Amino acid sequence: MNTQEIANRLGQMYSGEPWFGESLQTKLRTVTAEEAYLQPAPNKHSTAEILAHMEYWRKSFIDQLKGGSTSFSSESPDNWPD
Repeated sequence: MNTQEIANRLGQMYSGEPWFGESLQTKLRTVTAEEAYLQPAPNKHSTAEILAHMEYWRKSFIDQLKGGSTSFSSESPDNWPD
């Protein structure tokens, strides 16, 4: 699989027609802002936190596809922002 195919699949996952069913964008249309910030249980991440985490690593992945030397880290506070 080449870089363009990977980028296309990533785009499909977020807003297209991915192989696994509904895209992330489609699923999130029914989630309100209030629901997104609800913590489902103690020590569990909210939908908003999970989305921020996904976006952090999406940016890292895109940076790497462009040949960048990524400075993203699992130790970064941006990995799981509050």
